[in-house]
Amino acid sequence: CGQQDEAARAYMTLADEALLRHRYVDAEELYGKAIGQLGDDDAAGLARARGGRGRVRYRLQRFHEALEDLRAARALSESLGDDRAVLDFFLEEATTLDWLQGFAASAAVVEQAKPLVARAGDPKLAARFLMATGRTQFRKGLIAECSATLSDAVAEARRLDDHECTTISLLLLALAGCADSHRNCRPGIG
Repeated sequence: CGQQDEAARAYMTLADEALLRHRYVDAEELYGKAIGQLGDDDAAGLARARGGRGRVRYRLQRFHEALEDLRAARALSESLGDDRAVLDFFLEEATTLDWLQGFAASAAVVEQAKPLVARAGDPKLAARFLMATGRTQFRKGLIAECSATLSDAVAEARRLDDHECTTISLLLLALAGCADSHRNCRPGIG
């Protein structure tokens, strides 16, 4: 009916709700429809929709498409000077690269994100950055460092009631504990 702005907002709202409910196939489709309704001049809307679609695509094992969307969303957010969104998309990109077992590339993205943590001023993103840093340290075999970083991430995520960050940090912390125990095992014990 020629009301593309209203349609795009509706698709985005529905996509965000589907994402929260872990209905990733629905969310991907809805973000795609939102993108189709947005004009090239709506950088903020495109960043949000491309970022949302990228966020669900790596969960659907569509890693390379996710990276394309997340990088496009980050570029749009950089052009808008939106440090919070840039940091968010960096962290999602780092996770995608980690899932691809591109551990060095993931670590490089986490390092790129570091200066944005203070500027973004978002405690939940700061907790996610701690989690990403701890994951990077774990991948590098820096068990003591990652244990301390992940413990901080757990404490902060719990304080913020961020269940996903808490759960992932605890899982990584458990793996770090297992790795540390295994390294210190003597033959014939445990």
